[in-house]
Amino acid sequence: MYLYRFMSIDEFNKFINGETLINNEEHTGFTNSVGFCFGKCDGDNLEDIKYDPKFDWQYLEGAIEDPDICCIFEVDEKFVNKGWGRYADPYGSFWDSIRVDEYSTTMYNNKNFKLIAYCTNFLKFDLFDNDEADWEWIEWMK
Repeated sequence: MYLYRFMSIDEFNKFINGETLINNEEHTGFTNSVGFCFGKCDGDNLEDIKYDPKFDWQYLEGAIEDPDICCIFEVDEKFVNKGWGRYADPYGSFWDSIRVDEYSTTMYNNKNFKLIAYCTNFLKFDLFDNDEADWEWIEWMK
């Protein structure tokens, strides 16, 4: 399966340097996820899967602390737990919310999560403004 994660540059550097990242936080709010949270990408190739983080950024922006980079990983389902989260509905009124599937784990590294691609220019992106630059994905070749 393909998953994406918005993260800090510090977390990204630890990941690519082979460190095992650990997070046992039980998140407050409307979620049952524990630790690191990931969204699911649908599709079989980079062209298909890279749209999901772009769409989901509409409701995740502001809910994620200090995101610098978005990564797409190939992951065996046995390394994550399927859960849910409730977020503001980007197409609804002020009080509307949506419930989405999310995946979490308390530990991950570059041995069980294979980095496929990453993007750093998503903070400038507006899905509804075609004049804005598209997300620039960099494929990981290691």
